[in-house]
Amino acid sequence: MPPETTFCQNDQNTPMHSCPLGSETLRQMQEYIRVAQAKIEDLQTVVDAQTALALAGYPVDKDGRPDVSGHRSYHEELIEQERVRTEYWRKMTFELTKYGLIGFVLWAVTQLWVAFIKGPVK
Repeated sequence: MPPETTFCQNDQNTPMHSCPLGSETLRQMQEYIRVAQAKIEDLQTVVDAQTALALAGYPVDKDGRPDVSGHRSYHEELIEQERVRTEYWRKMTFELTKYGLIGFVLWAVTQLWVAFIKGPVK
């Protein structure tokens, strides 16, 4: 027996080269492999098409490739602008409320002081 010979996983432990592998079984295996390869190629085509479609929305860099990092930094800039705008309006609302309340308190104190100076109403 040659040293590279392995044995089939059967009861007789016959050498691999003498295992009966019928042409029908071999044909079925080849057909299965062919179908699997065709499915893989079809899936790869779909993935490539979806990737191209997704990247079509990106701006292009100087080399003509989709500029993914530029797109990301653009959105980071937009997010930062929106954060600043939100902070501005939050502070503006706070200040308007603060000065409005101070104005109301001053008006109320003034009205009460004038009423106090006038004395009781007869």
